[in-house]
Amino acid sequence: SPITDHARLTPIQKSALKKLGIETIRDLLYHFPTRYGDTSETRNISSLVKGDTAVVFGKISKLKTSKGFRTKISMADAWVEDESGKIHCVWFNQPYLAKMTPENALVRIEGKISERKKTQELYFSNPKLEVINKLPIGVGDSLFGDNGKAHTLYPVYPESRGITSNWFYHKIIEIFKSGLLESLIDPIPNEILQKYNLPSLKTALIWIHTPMKPEDAESARKRFAFEEVFFIQLARGLERFAYEMNKSYTINTNEKDITNFISRFPFEPTLAQHNAIQTILSDIAKQKPMARLLEGD
Repeated sequence: SPITDHARLTPIQKSALKKLGIETIRDLLYHFPTRYGDTSETRNISSLVKGDTAVVFGKISKLKTSKGFRTKISMADAWVEDESGKIHCVWFNQPYLAKMTPENALVRIEGKISERKKTQELYFSNPKLEVINKLPIGVGDSLFGDNGKAHTLYPVYPESRGITSNWFYHKIIEIFKSGLLESLIDPIPNEILQKYNLPSLKTALIWIHTPMKPEDAESARKRFAFEEVFFIQLARGLERFAYEMNKSYTINTNEKDITNFISRFPFEPTLAQHNAIQTILSDIAKQKPMARLLEGD
């Protein structure tokens, strides 16, 4: 179904998604990350400096939306505070973040540290925001999920002006929580998945967008690469089947005539050439058209 059935989009976002070739929920799910960042090493806010790409955990407050004075770009901003200090966060073209994030919620913030020229104030510019249930015990600890396993990887997606990786991440998480994945039908039969040790479609989508470890993402990419080749083979198989349904003349040959003809050559055919000849003779004797490529010296 169209993305517009599940999300409100600004004209800029619609244009950006169209530029990326994304119009449906399926398009969005198949918009895979190009790489993954690792948030396992966290920082105190007081230790941040301009140019850093850092991860901090803290409490978010003073969430609000506004528009740029000159650019009129919609923005969301807030403050995040930990035991060492606080820092300003700004999101451009993502005002919904201020509406969907609870005041005083515990959050994980990851992004690049910028500096205002006039005031020299440090701030996060378009950071990744995730609401969490509890803070890590100390700096350097990883965030633990409900199953007790460390979940430190986050996806980085191909972007276009008006759409950020953060937007993709949140929308895909919303799709996961909506239950839409339950209605997906895996096009690859289960016996083939088991034979090649591939994850199901639902599992692969979760692993490629929210991997617990690098091996999960790699396994998901292997599955989708296999799926692409699998579909190509199916298409070629259908084309071949349709071609073989055409009428064809049968050409019966006499072994003696073939032997006499080959004896005129000033050389003795190799075993591979003999096999090729027999294969061709067998094909032209059938009631379906031959489709072969003969290659050799």
